[in-house]
Amino acid sequence: MVINTLSGIPEIKNDTDSLVPKVRKLFGPALQQAFAEKKYTINLDSPINCSSIENLEDMEELWKYLLTEIMQLEPSVLGVLYIDSPLNNKDYKAKIAQVFFEGLKVNSLVFMNSSTLSLFSTGHTTGFVTEIGHGSTTAIPVFEGFPLPHAAQSSFIAGF
Repeated sequence: MVINTLSGIPEIKNDTDSLVPKVRKLFGPALQQAFAEKKYTINLDSPINCSSIENLEDMEELWKYLLTEIMQLEPSVLGVLYIDSPLNNKDYKAKIAQVFFEGLKVNSLVFMNSSTLSLFSTGHTTGFVTEIGHGSTTAIPVFEGFPLPHAAQSSFIAGF
């Protein structure tokens, strides 16, 4: 399943020609439908920029939308595997954990880094992993399942 992270708040012109925002932010098919109706002005936003979450409030809304509306799951009974970049720091991960536990009220949360999981998928625990994503490219050595962040390189040259 691929979900676009774009979100938007439709605004409607009132009698005085000023824009009045609708109450909730739209994602996915609801956002596409609002575009198709062409009766709203929609300011688009994305909580993710260059492979990093920059707006946690919007991302929490997106996760809630995905879990409850798209997947029709109850977050309070879920265990979540969060696959993250090995270059993100502990403070970043603590903020993400706070959103999942306090905002979404998930049962459990495990962080794994994408480089290690990519290497595990080949049946190896030691190697050199290069990941080219939408917003960044990361090259990192992994030894016995542990990434070596001091030797990692990252670039914003990617697959836009």
